[in-house]
Amino acid sequence: MCLFSITNDFLNFLACPTCFIVKEDRCSLNECNYECIHACELDAIKKAGDGRVEIDYEKCDSCSKCAIVCPNNAIDKASLKLIKNDEEFYLGCDNCKTLYPLKDAVYITENCNPRECDRACMEGCEQNAFFLTFRKRLKINDKCIFCGKCSYKCSNNALISVKTPILFPRRANKFAIVEHSFNQYELITDINMDVFNHSILLRKFYDADMLPSTAFTNEYILSELVNMYKGGIIVDNGCGANDFRTFVKERSGIDIIGIDIELNRNAFFPIQFLMNGEYLPLKNNCVSIFISNFVLEHTTNPLHYLNEIYRTLKNDGKVIISVPTSYFHIAYFLRFDSYKKYGLHVVREPKEFIKNPIKDFLTENAHEKEWNVENSKAEVTFIDEIRRWRLDNWEKMFTETNFKIIKRKITGNILSLNRSKYIKMLGNPKKVGVHCTYILEKNGNL
Repeated sequence: MCLFSITNDFLNFLACPTCFIVKEDRCSLNECNYECIHACELDAIKKAGDGRVEIDYEKCDSCSKCAIVCPNNAIDKASLKLIKNDEEFYLGCDNCKTLYPLKDAVYITENCNPRECDRACMEGCEQNAFFLTFRKRLKINDKCIFCGKCSYKCSNNALISVKTPILFPRRANKFAIVEHSFNQYELITDINMDVFNHSILLRKFYDADMLPSTAFTNEYILSELVNMYKGGIIVDNGCGANDFRTFVKERSGIDIIGIDIELNRNAFFPIQFLMNGEYLPLKNNCVSIFISNFVLEHTTNPLHYLNEIYRTLKNDGKVIISVPTSYFHIAYFLRFDSYKKYGLHVVREPKEFIKNPIKDFLTENAHEKEWNVENSKAEVTFIDEIRRWRLDNWEKMFTETNFKIIKRKITGNILSLNRSKYIKMLGNPKKVGVHCTYILEKNGNL
């Protein structure tokens, strides 16, 4: 059985992560003042011969500002088509002629027990992408090329392969192929995609698995989600292990599309596609609700990330976005695991510690340095984060990207980063908490 991470219905909303196009039937010069040209800081949009505008793709960095300010919604991302060649599936862009492959993303299930099997997956991997941890647990490293062969060699069916689109911009996508024509490929208009569902969950989801701080936040988001959901697409931009999708579906029946920049091999649900949340491969005005759960602080360009959410959100849509507060690090240093984690770092990398112990301590305990693109926040210290994570700084950022704040909720008490059922009894503070969740909406239309 061939498993796909996406359905035909969702394909209608997918778009090229690399290029914007100008819709000539919507580019009405009598109804605009060339807002797109004025908004472009790279001079990538110019007037064409007929007075309409055209995009210089050599200069364009897909920042989405032109699409946001266009009053006629005339600038949008190019559509993708599902095509097939020699049993391989691709998403093809008619505009830039790029093929984005659906690669076999492999997930490790609870059935995996390297102590008692022949480890055929490891021996058969030509990339040497497998390794065993100290406790003899199977892991997959960055050498993986998503070929999926290991899942077929596993004698215990402990590895599951799911065909997943990799929709990074062309310049950052090592799997993308540029073709001059798609004539040699078969266009797929209807395909029966087997959706990954609860019957093959990788592991059960328990409330006990969540930190109290996460539980406070998830329960609040769920309550807001149930009240505001009226149908349409919900996207979790930066879903991680996709555990929030499981949490919501088990309690409300509402389904969420999970997307992330990297793969969590022990995911609760496979993510729908791999992509960079700062370059969403989605069309304008197609998402009803965005979830962003502790992602903004890890982005390389937070304003770019928010602009893309603004562009793809429906005019009556909502954003539920959670961020850490300045009190997060106080709570972090009140948990034993923080010292254990840093102690292990010193043991593994003693040279870094000896070279500059103070700097090493400040940067290694920073939160943003994990899960960021190209190690872009390696020099950030937790002192920087305490200053940066003030609520007025987050709110200023939302205002700059033209969002209107509807609600604000502080979640998590000062001890809620410790795993204890009793800590949850302390409840949520009104001001001093480790997380803050905002409900946002568009302050104006495209």
